[in-house]
Amino acid sequence: MTSVVSLKEDSLTEGNLVKVGKNKHLEENAWGWQIVPVGLRILMNRLYDPYQQPLFIL
Repeated sequence: MTSVVSLKEDSLTEGNLVKVGKNKHLEENAWGWQIVPVGLRILMNRLYDPYQQPLFIL
Protein backbone atom coordinates (compact mmCIF):
# COMPACT_ATOMS: atom_id res chain seq x y z
CA MET A 1 0.00 0.00 0.00
CA THR A 2 1.21 3.50 -0.67
CA SER A 3 0.39 6.89 0.80
CA VAL A 4 1.21 10.53 0.20
CA VAL A 5 1.17 13.66 2.34
CA SER A 6 -1.69 16.07 1.68
CA LEU A 7 -2.83 19.34 3.20
CA LYS A 8 -6.35 18.94 1.82
CA GLU A 9 -8.63 17.09 4.22
CA ASP A 10 -11.00 16.02 1.42
CA SER A 11 -8.25 14.11 -0.44
CA LEU A 12 -7.58 11.65 2.38
CA THR A 13 -8.36 7.94 2.34
CA GLU A 14 -8.75 5.58 5.27
CA GLY A 15 -6.92 2.64 3.78
CA ASN A 16 -5.51 0.28 6.43
CA LEU A 17 -5.30 1.95 9.88
CA VAL A 18 -4.55 5.62 9.27
CA LYS A 19 -5.87 8.42 7.10
CA VAL A 20 -3.37 9.19 4.37
CA GLY A 21 -3.35 11.26 1.20
CA LYS A 22 -4.51 9.65 -2.04
CA ASN A 23 -2.03 9.08 -4.86
CA LYS A 24 -3.86 10.40 -7.92
CA HIS A 25 -1.99 7.95 -10.19
CA LEU A 26 -3.27 4.78 -8.46
CA GLU A 27 -6.67 3.12 -8.21
CA GLU A 28 -8.19 2.11 -4.86
CA ASN A 29 -9.40 -1.40 -4.10
CA ALA A 30 -12.64 -2.20 -2.22
CA TRP A 31 -10.97 -1.45 1.14
CA GLY A 32 -9.63 1.94 0.07
CA TRP A 33 -6.03 0.74 -0.31
CA GLN A 34 -3.85 1.97 -3.13
CA ILE A 35 -1.69 -1.03 -3.98
CA VAL A 36 1.70 -0.67 -5.70
CA PRO A 37 2.63 -4.02 -7.32
CA VAL A 38 6.34 -3.19 -7.50
CA GLY A 39 6.25 -2.74 -3.71
CA LEU A 40 5.53 -6.46 -3.30
CA ARG A 41 8.55 -7.26 -5.48
CA ILE A 42 10.79 -5.01 -3.39
CA LEU A 43 9.54 -6.57 -0.16
CA MET A 44 10.10 -10.11 -1.46
CA ASN A 45 13.64 -9.23 -2.54
CA ARG A 46 14.43 -7.74 0.88
CA LEU A 47 13.14 -10.84 2.63
CA TYR A 48 14.95 -13.23 0.29
CA ASP A 49 18.39 -11.56 0.20
CA PRO A 50 19.58 -12.22 3.78
CA TYR A 51 18.36 -15.84 4.00
CA GLN A 52 18.39 -17.12 0.39
CA GLN A 53 15.35 -19.32 1.10
CA PRO A 54 12.25 -19.75 -1.08
CA LEU A 55 9.30 -17.47 -0.33
CA PHE A 56 5.67 -18.37 -1.03
CA ILE A 57 2.65 -16.10 -1.17
CA LEU A 58 -0.48 -17.91 -0.06
